[in-house]
Amino acid sequence: MTNLPVIDITERLIHGSLLKCVDGRWSTQDEADMTGKQLLALMTAKAIQRWQSEGPVETLVDTGAGLPDVEELNAAIPRAEWELGLDGQPRPPWQLQYAVYLLDDADASLFTFANGTTGAKIAWQRLVDRVSWMRALRGVEVYPLIKLDSKTMKTKFGVKLRPEFTIVNWRDFGGSRGPPLGGPQDLIGTLVKTPSAAEELHDDVPF
Repeated sequence: MTNLPVIDITERLIHGSLLKCVDGRWSTQDEADMTGKQLLALMTAKAIQRWQSEGPVETLVDTGAGLPDVEELNAAIPRAEWELGLDGQPRPPWQLQYAVYLLDDADASLFTFANGTTGAKIAWQRLVDRVSWMRALRGVEVYPLIKLDSKTMKTKFGVKLRPEFTIVNWRDFGGSRGPPLGGPQDLIGTLVKTPSAAEELHDDVPF
């Protein structure tokens, strides 16, 4: 079992600094440009939030039992009570949020990326899928070291940049304590080798 602390998302969705990606540029309130920064991806989550006065007033996090239907929740709120979005049109109060929790292994700073856009959903799902596959091949305690990146995507407004969590390598935290404080800091966790083609196809046994 890994010795990494557990992030409790039952109380709140955001932990640490909130990461934003606008037109391919990553930032937080304290750091204007974090594009290209390498961080350890700890976990992902999906939630729905009810927004009012430009802020979330209610959050429901999927802890395994699934989430209520967003369209049904919005249909239960009179359209006259919906607030206007950036486009000047009524914005549905309930919004899906795709969250990724990340750690800076240099100073243990924690970050949360949470967004409900199509681009965020694509980046979130790609990360979830790759982690699922690698853990099936290497074990449940492997975590990706990612780079805060971007990819192009087609939208009705033309080609835009969406967020992307580019995987640099994989780390195994299977209960190891890692390097001592003040010791070598070049590698946190055990580096995981990329699976061979035979391992991916389970074709290493003659038949």
